[in-house]
Amino acid sequence: MALAPSASARGVSVERGCSAPAAGRAACMALVVSGSPHLSAAASGPAGYHPADLISAYKLTATKGTGQTVAIIDAFDNPKAEADLAVYRSTFGLPACTTANKCFRKVNQSGAAK
Repeated sequence: MALAPSASARGVSVERGCSAPAAGRAACMALVVSGSPHLSAAASGPAGYHPADLISAYKLTATKGTGQTVAIIDAFDNPKAEADLAVYRSTFGLPACTTANKCFRKVNQSGAAK
């Protein structure tokens, strides 16, 4: 099921990554984006998803996600996840998101601190 008609017009497909949850279960908000290796209309910067792409894909409000939690599922762990996030945020001039400032939290499949 396509979720973003405007994206489809650009040759990009955005679909749900999983089915609706059973009653009382956590909801999966994952989106699968296909059709373009670089969605941003930005004239400069690295290839990949720019903050504006994520704001658009997740239909964030004017707060641009302030106070929202974004979960990234990574099979088999990524010991450099926090460092990779630091590079991304620095590249786009975003404030730090670290374990120390309680913005970044890494958990295992059971939700326990990693």
